[in-house]
Amino acid sequence: MRERDGDFVSGGSMQLALREWRALYLSRRALALMAIAGGIVGLAGPFGTSEALPVAGRLAYWTAIVFLTFGVGAAAVLALPRLNPLARLPRAAGQILAALAAGPAIAAVVALVNLAAFPETPEALPNVLRLSLDCALIAAGVTAAIGLVARGAPAPSAPAPAGGPAIMRRLLIERRGRLLRLSVQDHYVEVHTERGMHLVLMRLADAIDETEGVPGLRVHRSHWVALEAIAGARREEGRVVLALRDGTIIPVSRGNVQALREVGVLR
Repeated sequence: MRERDGDFVSGGSMQLALREWRALYLSRRALALMAIAGGIVGLAGPFGTSEALPVAGRLAYWTAIVFLTFGVGAAAVLALPRLNPLARLPRAAGQILAALAAGPAIAAVVALVNLAAFPETPEALPNVLRLSLDCALIAAGVTAAIGLVARGAPAPSAPAPAGGPAIMRRLLIERRGRLLRLSVQDHYVEVHTERGMHLVLMRLADAIDETEGVPGLRVHRSHWVALEAIAGARREEGRVVLALRDGTIIPVSRGNVQALREVGVLR
């Protein structure tokens, strides 16, 4: 049973990492930043690409490099720290080690792109090895810098480590803020704050235990709502629903209607 529990947690962690990777890699901000980075580097033409390729070719080459290597690096940094024994390390250390491990994969991607762009000059093994080391060191440096900036300059609305509900410590810093609601999705809990949503692998009951300090109610087997997030309540087709301030509609189970009356949300 212990082995099966461990497999479940590992599989769930990888599934969560995949969801985070997709959300990160396909977000408009990330796509825009990658396009801008590819355009800037493509116009600059470093590492001899300005002489080897025309402007259109450089833009295509460097945009492909940026998009592909970002995907590989992000996958490594999100997934590898969740594996044993890296999962037991501090988060920053796990991410740096993951970035170092991603070096060869990133180098392989760069080598394949180079092979497609410059078929007459394939990469020699020493060059690939040197490229792996360079990519690993750069990835580790960028990861460390992001970690330092995140710790040194938290988001303005993010609660201090010693304050706010405990559930906030499970969220990315950029998602921390005023807690609005919790909702079940498969084996995960969607933690909705004023700064967005983050998936956490845990039971809803355990997540609710970590909302201490935030007045709220469990209004359904799949939903907990902060009182300040409620705009009103009404009946729809014979059942009570909550209308939240962000426009979300949450169903209320019959057993929790009285609790809404007691706090004055429903007459």
